[in-house]
Amino acid sequence: MQHPLPERLDLAVFEQPQHAPEESGLSWTMGSYLLEEAFGKLASALRWMFWGLVLQLVALAGFVAVALSFFPGKPPPPAVIFAMSPVMMLAGIGGLVLFWGEQRCLHLTLPLDMTRAIPGHGWLRAAYWCELAAILLRFFRGVALPIRPRAIALPLEILSLFFLLFFLRRIATAIDRSDLRRLIHAIFTLAGAALGLFVVTAVAIAFRRQITPLPGIALGGIALLVLASVPVTLAVLLWRMGTAVRLFGEFLATAAAEEAASDISADSSTTGSSDGAPLASSPT
Repeated sequence: MQHPLPERLDLAVFEQPQHAPEESGLSWTMGSYLLEEAFGKLASALRWMFWGLVLQLVALAGFVAVALSFFPGKPPPPAVIFAMSPVMMLAGIGGLVLFWGEQRCLHLTLPLDMTRAIPGHGWLRAAYWCELAAILLRFFRGVALPIRPRAIALPLEILSLFFLLFFLRRIATAIDRSDLRRLIHAIFTLAGAALGLFVVTAVAIAFRRQITPLPGIALGGIALLVLASVPVTLAVLLWRMGTAVRLFGEFLATAAAEEAASDISADSSTTGSSDGAPLASSPT
């Protein structure tokens, strides 16, 4: 039975060799079930990350609105001060939800010691170790070190996010979704553009005697806009990737069920034909 699987999805590790049926191996049905379970867990983790990121974006918009309501030389209105508490609470809840979804994604495993069969497993392990190192460094805040732990933890968290994006790109390649790959490339492009604009802005500020302040302010504003578009694009990617992975997992479950039903039907027809065959008469 032919399954319309993407050509780039390698399921050979789940197939039992035909020349040695007695050796240990996994059939197509079991391999599809394992991948369907992994894709289901990944889709759930991406959904958690999406909602956590959305909550943080809403909180960021609230912080910007509160900051714009302040006027120089005037005390802030009581309503603005009261609005800070729910905005900070929303940011904290969003951070926890995002962290929970990220941890579920980083701890993605398969039973029967088949975790390495997940596409992009190496990128996922690299993201896991970077995130673990960043979490452990936060316990050394009060320790006197030559370099502040926060200065190392933040780059590690950013590197972990990049590795996670490489993992998602490998998943997008495995399920043959070029639109998701383009979204990931757009995130990397926007992040690189924002970094370049910030560097140019810093250079402009350093040489402010030779460059007027207006270009530096304009470059800084453009850099902030480009940087703000990165989490928005990431939220779109998380939602679309979660949907694509969930649908592909459902497809694998359906394909496995059809394959199992076809095998049972073939076995039943073979057994019925053998039972209905006439017996040879013995010679007298």
